[in-house]
Amino acid sequence: MVYLAGLFPGSVDSSREQAHLVERIFWIALIGGALAVRMRTRPGLALRYAAIWVAIGAALVLAYSFRHDAADLRDRLVAEILPTRGVVQGEAMTFRTEANGQFVVDGEVNGARVRFLVDTGASHVALTLNDAIRVGIDPVGLVFNQAIRTANGIVYSATVFLSEVSVGTITLRNVDASISQGELTQSLLGMSFLSRLSSYEISRDTLTFRP
Repeated sequence: MVYLAGLFPGSVDSSREQAHLVERIFWIALIGGALAVRMRTRPGLALRYAAIWVAIGAALVLAYSFRHDAADLRDRLVAEILPTRGVVQGEAMTFRTEANGQFVVDGEVNGARVRFLVDTGASHVALTLNDAIRVGIDPVGLVFNQAIRTANGIVYSATVFLSEVSVGTITLRNVDASISQGELTQSLLGMSFLSRLSSYEISRDTLTFRP
């Protein structure tokens, strides 16, 4: 201990570091003493236990060393199974396309989970009436006077402001949005969100958002 303290000056100067050192010495003495007693009575069993603890310690060190790689692998596996969750890559979020070629992403509006269809042709984030109610918007006070032409005809909607819209690690506040009167069956992640990103990119079957 004296040698190590000299080798790393200042490592045990604070009271917290000294307390940690005392605690570790206690555990080393306790485990070492137990092994010493076991060695005297049953040396073969003691060596086997020692080998097991060394293997466990080595496994923990190895797992800690590769924790970031393991987290990346976990995120990629989850993204393959649940493409709507996306993968965090630095500050960016990437999503895989659905089987029908569309991009569907899981997001949150005012803290409530909403599943969006990414639609670059939609000028606003558009919520279905059911999703709007779930995120805390009272439809009673809404005025559905905005006519929007869709593939299924004219849809009437009300204009609102969403306090917070999040997709993965990306969060935007005060987002322009519209609430469908009932004709919309899937909430849309439109340009009022996409245009405020630094960039978004579609490359083959991958969609990338950059804050």
